[in-house]
Amino acid sequence: MAKFKGKFCKKGRDKINEALERGRESRWRQETASAANVVPIISYDHEYAACDIPDPSQQIEIPLDENLKEGEWRVGRRVVELGILADGLKSCQLCSQPLHLNDCTGEKKFGLGHMLLIRCNYCQLVNEIPTGSRHKTIAGGIAWDVNTKLAAGMIDAGLGEMHVNSLLSAMNIPTIPPKSIKCREREIVPHLADMAEETCRKNLEEEVRLSDGNLTASFDGAWQKRGTGRAYNSLTGHATLIGESTKKCLGFSVMSKRCRICTNAKKKGAPPRKHACSCNWTASAKSMEPAMACEMLQDIMNTGKQVNTLVMDNDSTTIARVKATVDPNIRKKCDSNHTRKGFTGKLVDMSNTFKALKNVKVRGHVERCFMYCVKQNQGKSTQLEEDLQKIVPHLYGEHDKCGVWCRSEKSGYKPRNLPYGETYSTNIGFDECTDIEDITIPSKEFSVDSSSLIVFDLETTGLARTSDILQIACVCGDREFSVYTRPTCTISIGASAATGLTYYGGVLKLKGEAVDSLTILEGLEQFIAFVSSFPKAVLIGHNIISFDIPVLMHNLFKHNLLEKFQDVIFGFVDTLKLSKRIYPKAEMGNYRQENLVQKLLGETYNAHNAASDVEVLQRLFHEKLKVNCNGEDLVRPSYYSCKSSLEPLVKMKVISAATMSKLVGLSLNLAKLKIIHKRDPNNGIRNVFSDPIANSRRCKVSKSKAVIEKVVQYLSNI
Repeated sequence: MAKFKGKFCKKGRDKINEALERGRESRWRQETASAANVVPIISYDHEYAACDIPDPSQQIEIPLDENLKEGEWRVGRRVVELGILADGLKSCQLCSQPLHLNDCTGEKKFGLGHMLLIRCNYCQLVNEIPTGSRHKTIAGGIAWDVNTKLAAGMIDAGLGEMHVNSLLSAMNIPTIPPKSIKCREREIVPHLADMAEETCRKNLEEEVRLSDGNLTASFDGAWQKRGTGRAYNSLTGHATLIGESTKKCLGFSVMSKRCRICTNAKKKGAPPRKHACSCNWTASAKSMEPAMACEMLQDIMNTGKQVNTLVMDNDSTTIARVKATVDPNIRKKCDSNHTRKGFTGKLVDMSNTFKALKNVKVRGHVERCFMYCVKQNQGKSTQLEEDLQKIVPHLYGEHDKCGVWCRSEKSGYKPRNLPYGETYSTNIGFDECTDIEDITIPSKEFSVDSSSLIVFDLETTGLARTSDILQIACVCGDREFSVYTRPTCTISIGASAATGLTYYGGVLKLKGEAVDSLTILEGLEQFIAFVSSFPKAVLIGHNIISFDIPVLMHNLFKHNLLEKFQDVIFGFVDTLKLSKRIYPKAEMGNYRQENLVQKLLGETYNAHNAASDVEVLQRLFHEKLKVNCNGEDLVRPSYYSCKSSLEPLVKMKVISAATMSKLVGLSLNLAKLKIIHKRDPNNGIRNVFSDPIANSRRCKVSKSKAVIEKVVQYLSNI
């Protein structure tokens, strides 16, 4: 080692520095110019250790990279600290003459940091001018501040290396190698962890001060990979503890079952390099949450504080583990979000049996009633139980016990979230009356010659059974009826493309031409008036049992016309089911109305126009289908109400789907079965089920003792 101007340098370097200094002084004297020997001042915007920049006199000429192209440094954008760049351009490191950015011959890239190679016009020395400040790393290397700041911003924004480089590319800024930014990330993570722990410590002290020592904290955990209910195989999990008073984080925990460095080393069969291993958990992913809760609560107890109440979800495993290993006296409080989610989940499960719960608004109304009772009766278990019993009567319009919370005392009260503002009642539908004196089973005898056969079709706003009606058309003999109606909802793209109907600005258009239209209520009233002019009216249509009739019934119920419609209709015949019974699929190919018309009548028509559909379908029915139509094809108006009342029994496996079909065909709904059983508990159901069919050895429902006993047992328990 040698010394030059009081500084240590390599042996032999002192002579080189002395020669450079003599040459510089000689040129100064020759040019009669003087310049101050200014050493650049380095500024620091963080607490990292500063890097000692070599003395300018120790800088030697740097050979240019042959691969650097002239003017390449002008391409794109750079991140520059103006103060650092200005100080570097003050003087040449050898002759102390000012440098000019125009004399830049190239650059060296270090991520977002750069070294500009600027040639001095006087001594021709190529100076390395930094565009930003640097610091020493823990490992002893030199890193650019801008790269470290980029890593810190990447962590804060939750981005990855690819996202960062995509952003830089879009801004025409040179990208940074993933390996470099990963090194800077490893450098910054320990500092961020220390800051987070210090913040949690300050938050805990503030929480203790505001709560007077009675700490209440909310806890919840999450996983990087969502559990499915059957598999919990996430590799990482994290959890936080939030104070009730401050709403700030009191603690955090992260658990990982895998370390990438250790895994790669194991695959290669070599020992892993020295690193901060992230693997701190070996058990199942599901057990991470209880472990993280215990860890955070124990850390708080180690500081002399104690969490008295833990607000969390309905997970019993976590609170049991906490009481067993940390604090047996800690209290648990279920938070409202998880309570509501659990209750809604149960309603969704029940919707498979009770179809009304499939309506989101209905579930939301029941959920709000439930949460209101829970929040108003915290800590009052007896009162909570009583108020919960009032919810179901409230939904059915019985408000005697509700009190003031449902506002039923106001005139014209309607529950906004129940469909059409109506409360539920057991008499919605056809033939649901339970106070009848005699139970009569309708005869299946049906004659097409003695009935008024009305061919019928609808065009709707969509495929949902709750869609609005756009067109109603029907024909009976020479009399025709067709009306367009204005919808109250948007027309789906598929429906508009099929029908050619659009609705905008209160005007209904068919293929761009405005058509005369009525409100749905007016259209339905005219339709009922048309049907009522025929005795023993039977509606005939293609696929009407599955689609058209449910849509029609929905709109009739919505406008309080269902009972009026019931009085004028005798039944329905679906030509789709009739054609399937008569013609084999191998012969038809498919049973769409257009295909049947083409195959059987040998013609085509304007499909998806209700008026054209009914006109063609009337000829198809009378020429090809009518002769084979009998009582088995007639569907009574009570079909839908009977089916909806018996579907829960099928879900609970009290009866089979085949038994339900037979009961629906006899117009026997659940209400009628109750009356039959009530009148004769021993033999009522047996007599009805085993009643023989005329001129047949078969019975009307079933002679099976097991089937009859299941139904009797169910009716006895309700």
